[in-house]
Amino acid sequence: MEDRRKLAWIEGEKLMVDASRIISLDAIGMFDGNPAIRLMPYEICSLGWAWWFKHYIDPKIEAGCCRFALHNPGGWGPNRTMDFNQWTEMVAIAGPRHPAHREFVATVKRYSKYPGREFIWYTGCPIPKLTYSGFIKYADAHLQAALDAGMSVALDAVVLQNDSGQIARYCDRLESKGVKIYVNSLANTGGPRWADFPTIADPENYQRSKMDGWGLPNYPKEIALICQNAGRARVDGLPYLQQGLSIYVQMNPEILEQGLTLEKIFG
Repeated sequence: MEDRRKLAWIEGEKLMVDASRIISLDAIGMFDGNPAIRLMPYEICSLGWAWWFKHYIDPKIEAGCCRFALHNPGGWGPNRTMDFNQWTEMVAIAGPRHPAHREFVATVKRYSKYPGREFIWYTGCPIPKLTYSGFIKYADAHLQAALDAGMSVALDAVVLQNDSGQIARYCDRLESKGVKIYVNSLANTGGPRWADFPTIADPENYQRSKMDGWGLPNYPKEIALICQNAGRARVDGLPYLQQGLSIYVQMNPEILEQGLTLEKIFG
């Protein structure tokens, strides 16, 4: 399926927004509300990743999306936060109920072959180890599916870490291998090097950084703000798009299947 690279008009102006600045946010790890089981969509375990992509990603491609952030693709266990190791942990727990690493990698690769299309592995922040070589082994193991699939990698809350420590060095290492790295959230004066990477942030942090002055004045890379859902995207997202920022939006595939497109959301 080829991308329909739509352009979204900003109302009342002759300015057009490239669809690549509107990123689909798919919160895979937050579907099942039953605390007795791992928070992972049953349909992925029972029907597989190929089915999930067809049901959840295809309608977004038809709507004009070309960038997709898979938030916490391994899901998480009861009373847990967003952790770096949850994919490998989930595979070990779920066993044969979960599609193999190979199916995930093959599906992402098949969907990624079109120009301009990007899939982002959005995961928790890794934990520094005693040695950097030990950290590389640990981090590579938990990111293996993303690396094999050729995905970009987004690390949650990583700007709280030392911007010259093991994690920052590892991010540089991945970038040198052609892996695009995103960081959450906004870098500040205590860790300015994190601003060298594209940034994911919530709007409240972005606005507060401007008002309180703790954020850096200039960011050389893309800043994308999370606007949650398509119903609010026009109201919440347009001002950010007008400022030259990008946005993350959660889109319901059932609504998109009824003909909603980026043009209709932002036009």
